[in-house]
Amino acid sequence: MSTQREQQAQQAANDFLDFLNSSTASDRKEFANEVLRGHRTLQDIAFSSFMLLVEGWAGCDKDGNYDQRNERAVKESTRILNALHAKGV
Repeated sequence: MSTQREQQAQQAANDFLDFLNSSTASDRKEFANEVLRGHRTLQDIAFSSFMLLVEGWAGCDKDGNYDQRNERAVKESTRILNALHAKGV
């Protein structure tokens, strides 16, 4: 059984994915701009959350667990992490 916070996280993720499913490039740009207008601490938390996604997608590359639909996310995430590691980050 999941906790209330886990259920909230699942709902937030599903709401975001639903937004993305019907979004235009303009919608996604407005989303990004709205986050960038948000509180700076929350921007940092958002960045940390997005980096967890990057790490997850890079892990899919190692496992070969992707297809054409998410190949760009997986391959670009691997490039991002490799570049950060090369810089010692």
